[in-house]
Amino acid sequence: LNKSWQNNKDNYIIWLSTEKENMMFQIFSIYTIEKESYYIETNFKTTKDKETWLNTMQSRNQGIKTTTVSTSDKILTLTCENAYGGRIVVQAKLIKRQIKE
Repeated sequence: LNKSWQNNKDNYIIWLSTEKENMMFQIFSIYTIEKESYYIETNFKTTKDKETWLNTMQSRNQGIKTTTVSTSDKILTLTCENAYGGRIVVQAKLIKRQIKE
C-alpha cells in the first residue's frame, strides 16, 4: 500500500505456477477492508451481478492504476489479515496462461 511499492510497475504482476500450468496476473486493485466476505465472491447469478462486484472492487482500490477489468476476466484474490484485525486484499486478472507439457 505504500507509494514506493506502487511506483514500481514490476510489482503489478503476479506469477502463479501449478503442476499443470503457469499463469500471469496483473493487479488491478489493492485495498484494506474490515472483515467481510463480499470481496471473495465467486458465483454470480448474472453478468450484471459480476459487473457490479467488479466495479465495487475497483472503487476500493487505494492507488494502483494499471488496467481495466471486464466480466469475462478470470480474477485472482489474495488476502491476509492486517495488524488491526482487518484485511489487506490484492486482486488481479489473468493475462497469460501456459499449459505445461
